[in-house]
Amino acid sequence: MHALTLYKMLRAAGYHTTMLVNAHTALHKRLITEGLPCYSVRLRWLQRNFRSIFCFLIARKIRTICTQEKIDIIHCNAHEEVRSAAQAALGTSIGIIFTRHIPDRFNVAKIKGAHASIGVTPNITTYIEQENIKNNVGMNTVLHIPPFFDSERLDRFVPTTPREDFFSINFGVTIKPLPLFCVIGNMVPDLQHKSHPLLFKALTHLINVFGQHAQVVLAGDGPMRPTFERMVKEQGLADYVYFLGATDKIPGILYHSDFLVLPSIKEAFGLVYAEAGMMRRAAIGAYQTGAEIVLRNEHTGLLFKNGDAHDLACAIKRLIDNPTWTQQMGNQAHEHIMKNFVPRITFEQHELLYAQLAQRQQPL
Repeated sequence: MHALTLYKMLRAAGYHTTMLVNAHTALHKRLITEGLPCYSVRLRWLQRNFRSIFCFLIARKIRTICTQEKIDIIHCNAHEEVRSAAQAALGTSIGIIFTRHIPDRFNVAKIKGAHASIGVTPNITTYIEQENIKNNVGMNTVLHIPPFFDSERLDRFVPTTPREDFFSINFGVTIKPLPLFCVIGNMVPDLQHKSHPLLFKALTHLINVFGQHAQVVLAGDGPMRPTFERMVKEQGLADYVYFLGATDKIPGILYHSDFLVLPSIKEAFGLVYAEAGMMRRAAIGAYQTGAEIVLRNEHTGLLFKNGDAHDLACAIKRLIDNPTWTQQMGNQAHEHIMKNFVPRITFEQHELLYAQLAQRQQPL
């Protein structure tokens, strides 16, 4: 989402830009659907099994694209890409930028050749700054810039049906007359990222200990979905948990939910917090994650003890028990996001960095 939104904003601002993506991926299909020009490669098998050969071939591809398109700047969104970009830029004045989206530690020496780096959180940025000096990577600029999200699709949303009809028509789900909250995130093998099992444990606690019945819709898909569906049945939650699958109806899901919950134990930034705020919805997230960057506790949402199902259940109960306060926090979240995180603000920061790196008067 970050790369796609940045790409679209650059084109809308008049920059000459393109993307290189793996063929037949979700991003590639999205670019084709929206009629956005791009280059693609069919090298995923090599990428998984022969890394050095893959990097060499990608470097040649990037070099060809840069020559044909008269590219001044290469923007990488994974640290493995920097090696190929640096090879492609040898003997040229092309600038290379790397954006780090995840909080995991990595060998920063592998991004040697990048001229600048962006961390989407202050912690990521500080880590790269320290490792840049420690490993003599040679980057002149390391900045913190929040990631992009597609604010336009949220702005454009207009509700046309009641809550019950929305979920019935779009997902075949029959919503009960109970409080409803949503979780948005793919179901990946890394159980700390999105942490669906923690949510199921908290929901069980909410129902069995607090006697508070609520329902949750899960937007997203992935290899762990069958496992999560089995867990829901085994824990007696099938009447309260709805799997919506991959969807482009996120604005409607947020609008028709009372609030958002992101139970992630590990999360760099959490773009869904910004999306929820745009839709005037309060959110719940964990301490010691990117939630603390976006959420202001008891002002735009609630923070719970990381990995603590009981504390998560308590936070959910507080929002359910105080709907007026919850809506007030949703309105405050909207104001907070508009002032600090909308793409217009982060795009201006990117433009300043691009201008700094550009070494000749050619379009990007």
